Amino acid sequence: MILNPQQIIISSHYYNFLNTHARVKYRILGENRKRLWETGQVIFLPPPTKISSTEAIEVLVNSLVGMKLKEDEPDWASKVKMPKVEELEKQISKEKKTIAEANEKIRQLTHEKTEMEKHKKLLWTYDKPLEYAVRDAFILLGFTEIRAGRSKELEDWVIDFKTTKEYVHGVMEVKGSEKRTSMENMNQCHKWVNQYRVKEKEKVLGIFLPNQFRREELPDSKKRLHFEPNEIEFAKDFKICVLPTVELFNAVKYVLQGNKLPREENEKRILEADAICKLI
Repeated sequence: MILNPQQIIISSHYYNFLNTHARVKYRILGENRKRLWETGQVIFLPPPTKISSTEAIEVLVNSLVGMKLKEDEPDWASKVKMPKVEELEKQISKEKKTIAEANEKIRQLTHEKTEMEKHKKLLWTYDKPLEYAVRDAFILLGFTEIRAGRSKELEDWVIDFKTTKEYVHGVMEVKGSEKRTSMENMNQCHKWVNQYRVKEKEKVLGIFLPNQFRREELPDSKKRLHFEPNEIEFAKDFKICVLPTVELFNAVKYVLQGNKLPREENEKRILEADAICKLI
């Protein structure tokens, strides 16, 4: 029964909000304010969202008394034609198609947004996530041949040089740190270079990709790009290209903004870097 508020008189009440019910002393008045019944339990429910209030009450009452919620339509009833139903069905199909197309567009846009935003990991992460961010950045910049090193304990990534005969490969050491990266990290990159020369009989270029002070806000990038004089000297002496991941990020962002940055130019900047490398 749906009651008009004027029919209900509440004289006292007790609420149990945990169980969303209340024991209320009340009187329900009918015509001429005749008392119908009083006192009992009231259960508060949220408004229905998929059916009307009247249908919801019917469902609840039928459930309480054990009646079947809905009687099945006989087979012959489907043959009874109602006005405008066919037209409505066509419209429903059209709207469903529109919804499906919109959902697909949303999926594509969401994927595109995810692909864009994943490159921000170059600025703040470390370990394997940073390594994968570096790989994705190099692929975007044209180094599609980038691959894992000889084993997971050795160099992180390897690229092939196409514009020079001086070096066969570039071997990468990726390191993220909340403080400064160390000379030891840079020296690790040099170790890979020596191993290639001795064991593989190949001359390779070491590429060190530090993400130091990775939790600092980006505007404070001076810390990210600062290296001690002995580190600069070490990189120059042993021909190590130091490419901070913030610089790699800047190149990625430049390309994603629609600018051209050919692989050959990127390769040239890496090969000609005087210790610290900038791609743009």
